[in-house]
Amino acid sequence: MHILFLVLTIAICILPIYVLFAFMPYLSRRTECFGVGIPEEKYDAPELTILRKKYRNAILGVGGLIIAAVFLIVFMQKEQFTEMAMITGLLLLICTEGSIYLLYHKKMKILKTEKGWMAGKVQTLVADTTPVSGKECASPRWFLLYPVIIILTTLAGVFLFDNMPDRVSIKFDLQGNVSRWADKSIKLLFFAPLAQLFISITFILLYVSIRNAKRQIDASNPEESKKRIIIFRKAWFLFTVFGGLLMLMMFGFLQLSFVGVISNPTAILVITIGPAIILIAAAIVLSVKVGQGGSRVTIKTDCKNHGMDVNRDDDQYWKYGAFYLNRNDPALFLEKRAGIGWTMNFGHPLSRVIIIGFVLFIAGFVILSNWLTR
Repeated sequence: MHILFLVLTIAICILPIYVLFAFMPYLSRRTECFGVGIPEEKYDAPELTILRKKYRNAILGVGGLIIAAVFLIVFMQKEQFTEMAMITGLLLLICTEGSIYLLYHKKMKILKTEKGWMAGKVQTLVADTTPVSGKECASPRWFLLYPVIIILTTLAGVFLFDNMPDRVSIKFDLQGNVSRWADKSIKLLFFAPLAQLFISITFILLYVSIRNAKRQIDASNPEESKKRIIIFRKAWFLFTVFGGLLMLMMFGFLQLSFVGVISNPTAILVITIGPAIILIAAAIVLSVKVGQGGSRVTIKTDCKNHGMDVNRDDDQYWKYGAFYLNRNDPALFLEKRAGIGWTMNFGHPLSRVIIIGFVLFIAGFVILSNWLTR
């Protein structure tokens, strides 16, 4: 049981980062490589193919050694070192693989300059200002289920309060043992609804940010690019809506464990870790199937520009290929260059407000959660 819990924890915390870093160049748009803009026809150039393979092998090799070391400590059952190994391994993985990415980002910039790939190209910025349609957006009406689940969770706790045991397990260590208990109290019943409210707000804001994100159209083939973006956005809209529902249900079941309806340790393990595993697995599958901006979706079109028009070269606004900072761009959200999903324009005045507001939002949730479970 303990080993299974540890393996699942490692799978949730470390493996997704490992996989994301290793295969990031294969999931990005064909007009970008290591956070650097390139003409689409150069994506399959021998130099880039070799560069991607070397990067992938470096990430898999270094990251594999770190993960193997963590697993070794786990299976040696040195409990006093397990938590430290997990945290150290995660930080080491992020730092080393991030450093490898920065190295290849620099190599990519040098290669692009040396080859003069943008010379003689017509650099074009294609804007799509059409309203968001139902074809690319999951209906926001799904979010009406969120308050329903929160209310049902609250009522379940109130009506089943008499069945609550005198002490409730609310936190587990990395071995699956209960590390924190809370005494029976009315306020404890509001922890799960509070977590659900936090999750609801987070996923709704994520939905809004995707909806308002700038559509990045490929200048070499705008029509095909629009179709890919519709598929890409619709897939992640659905993931956001139903991912939020899954997390809300998880805390609903956790409420049932508080009041004694669910008491089996294995069942509690499943309801607390299961949804996270499902979400991570779904995100990985979606990333591989669709790719960034729909880059891995096969679409046949009759119209094809033969490489004369390329996207405007805006590498100067992408710091390390990961952080977009352009004070002249009115867009607040846009697609990432490194990884899957969206990022903020850190040059936009509202970006600082959002960052500070979200940090305060998280801090408030943590403080209130600790008080409710004290």
